[in-house]
Amino acid sequence: MFLAYIGPETMMPVASVLAAVMGVVMMFGRNVVSFGRGIMERVSPRSRRR
Repeated sequence: MFLAYIGPETMMPVASVLAAVMGVVMMFGRNVVSFGRGIMERVSPRSRRR
C-alpha cells in the first residue's frame, strides 16, 4: 500500500502542466481555438460544413 501513496509532491508536475496549458490558452485563447478548429476541420471529415 506504500507504493499507492499519492501525495501533493506527486501531483505537482500534473498541476504544473495543467497551469502551463491554461496560461497559454488564456494568453492566446482566440488564436489557439481557431488553430484547433482548423486542424479538426482538416482531420475530421464530419466537421466539414457544406
